[in-house]
Parts: sequence; C-alpha cells; structure tokens
Amino acid sequence: MTTEKPVGQLFSHTYLERGTPKADSSAFRQRVAVFLIQRFDNTRFDLSTYLALETGYIDRHAYGTWSKTLQALDVVQFLNVITLVWRFCQARHYTPLSFAWKEFVTRALLEENIGYRLDSLCGVHYLVDAEFEHNRVTTLRTLDAARYKAVRHEFEAAHDYLTASPADTKAAVKAIFEAMEILARLMVTTKNLNKYCAQNLLKDVAVARLSADETTASVITATFEAFGTWIDGLHLYRHGQSTQLPVAPPLALAIHIVSTASTYIRLLVDVDQAATAP
Repeated sequence: MTTEKPVGQLFSHTYLERGTPKADSSAFRQRVAVFLIQRFDNTRFDLSTYLALETGYIDRHAYGTWSKTLQALDVVQFLNVITLVWRFCQARHYTPLSFAWKEFVTRALLEENIGYRLDSLCGVHYLVDAEFEHNRVTTLRTLDAARYKAVRHEFEAAHDYLTASPADTKAAVKAIFEAMEILARLMVTTKNLNKYCAQNLLKDVAVARLSADETTASVITATFEAFGTWIDGLHLYRHGQSTQLPVAPPLALAIHIVSTASTYIRLLVDVDQAATAP
C-alpha cells in the first residue's frame, strides 16, 4: 500500500528527516534579510532608524546591509527584531505589510525547522516540539470561523502561557479548559463543561450527527465517556486547592493536557459544524 505524499512541496521538506527544531540558522536569517530588502525598500531608512531607536544595537543606516547586520546579532537580539518589524508596520498603518511579514516569518520558521513560533502580535515564543506545533496549527485552522472567535482567543492564550519563559502551566490549563467550555456552550444548553455535559449532552449530539452505524455510535459513546472523566480530573487544577501556594501542573503534564484538549476541540468543532450544517 502506498502513502500519498504532499503535493507541490520541496523535496527536502517531504523526504529529509528534520530532527529536533534548531535554535537558530544562518539560512533563516538570510531569508529574513532578503524579505526586508525586497518589501521595505520604500521605508528602509525609517525602519532602520526605528530599530536603532528601539534596540540600541541596530545601526540607523543598516538598511544597506540587512544580511550582514542580522547575521551579526545574537539570537535574542535577532528575535527581538522580528517583533519590532511588526510593531513598525502597525504604528505606520502598514497593515497588509505587517501580516505579510508575520506570514512569511511563520512559514520560514517552519520550513527551516527553527524552534520558535509567533503569537497574534508577532511576539516570539519557544516551540515545545514539532508535533505539538502541528497540533496547535491544525486546531487553529478549525477555529477560523467567526463563531469560534472566543474559543480561539482562549486557545491561543493557553499556548502563550505554556511557551512563556517561565511557563505558567496553571494558567495554560485554565485557558484551554475555558476554550473547551466556550465551545461546549455554543453547542448545547449548559452553564458549565463538566462530566455530565460531556457524557450526556455533547455525546448525544455527536452520536446523532456523526454515527452512521451501531459500531460508530458505540465508539463515540466511549470517546465521550473518556472525555467526561478527563474533564473531571482537570477541575482539580481549574478550581482552587486547599493549600497556601497554588498547585501548578508539571510542564510535561501541562503540555499533554493542552495537546489532548486540542484534539477534543477539533472533534467538537466537527460535531458542531455537522449540527449547524443546512
């Protein structure tokens, strides 16, 4: 049996083992420099002056040597530049250019296998791992509709908390639960997302909309039984504990919780879209 390969992708991205994401690369910096040369030609002096003002380590005439300038920075300085270019565009109302910049850097990070990701305002965060990032991006695509705007906000907040330095794992778990609860309340009449809601209300909708046979109905039922039990456990972190200091989940557990929640969110969106389809 053959597995269909992605269409139109570079050979190196399809067949070569990419390994652990890197902290930096000369190729990535060079791609960023070329983008600045191409797309910021009309504002090159203004941009370099702004970066000089905001950083203190960029020369105000750097526009003539973007490649050399960016290659000479340490990694923290370089990552700061990524966010500052976005701010420069936003401050001058270059909205299309700001989003083109963010889209390009996001793609370049992925293609060069660099271990960072961008948030909604082009802030740079650590990437947990490639699979976790794939899970995050896939879920974000399912939340593009206006109906899921509040869900998406909490989902992105959870990842921002998790990839901050240091990570706020308790806030990440609370935010990802909030994302699931908002989604549940869009789908069924309930005040809270709890074990009963998952194992009865959401399960009934899923069975009605997704099951074409008895076997599928049984698997969906078992899935939402497990979902309900999992939710019950999360309440231990979501609500206050009887201790003087807050109890936060270990990072490994928080990553697992957020990743698992992502798969449940995608399932719930599938159910919701099936339920709301004409």
